[in-house]
Amino acid sequence: MNVFPVPDADTGTNLRLTLQAAGSGHTAVESARAALLDARGNSGTLWSIWWSAVAGELTQDRDELPTQQALVEAFLAGASAMREALTEPVEGTMLSVADRLAEGTVTDMSSAVTAARQAVALTSSQLKELAGTQRVDSGALGFLYVFSVLAELYTGDSVTEEIDKDHLSSGEMPQTASSGRDSSAALEVMVSVQADATSMAIARSQLAQMGDSLSVALADSSADPLLWAVHLHTDDPGAVRQALEDTGTLSNWRTTAL
Repeated sequence: MNVFPVPDADTGTNLRLTLQAAGSGHTAVESARAALLDARGNSGTLWSIWWSAVAGELTQDRDELPTQQALVEAFLAGASAMREALTEPVEGTMLSVADRLAEGTVTDMSSAVTAARQAVALTSSQLKELAGTQRVDSGALGFLYVFSVLAELYTGDSVTEEIDKDHLSSGEMPQTASSGRDSSAALEVMVSVQADATSMAIARSQLAQMGDSLSVALADSSADPLLWAVHLHTDDPGAVRQALEDTGTLSNWRTTAL
């Protein structure tokens, strides 16, 4: 069920469009950068942050398949990156799935999928908006589907059919509901910013006062100045743009009505 951060019924679309952007890269790192810079929505932004960190870890040795330890370190990097990017992390979302993967109990991709499925099931009790609905968070479920495809590519075993049985067996489409969250945000802003780390840290504290669902992630550490991906829900995009223009050079400015 799509209730966080707003009940807008576009989680699947945002993930699909973000994955399409990721597909333009020729390597995992290139795909992660492309996803971050053209991410759609909160779900696409968070997944691209996770994928950027994971890809960076798993491509350090390209001649061999990742070891168990490499997987653990990559999943830990992904979860840490998501939490660091968010100003107000919320449990019961895809963040909780990433955290479960990073717990250290994962021994291979098969156990990782099992852990992710368990984490998704728990979201129905973690998000108060889902209490009593017997539904899971749509962002977490979307994350699980994307992760399961990655697992299939890695192991050659099909797992998405089992996930379908868990969540689509009734034939009902995902629903939306009032999120119950106090937010005046009317627009979603996504933009790339070139700025040094200190300036971006100052801007982040300013942006936190201008809206919610704020995430700031490093998209390219080799760029000079550094390249950042910013996501925010706000009712004052003009003030957001001014703050970021005072911080650095903007590109790929996008706004979407919520």
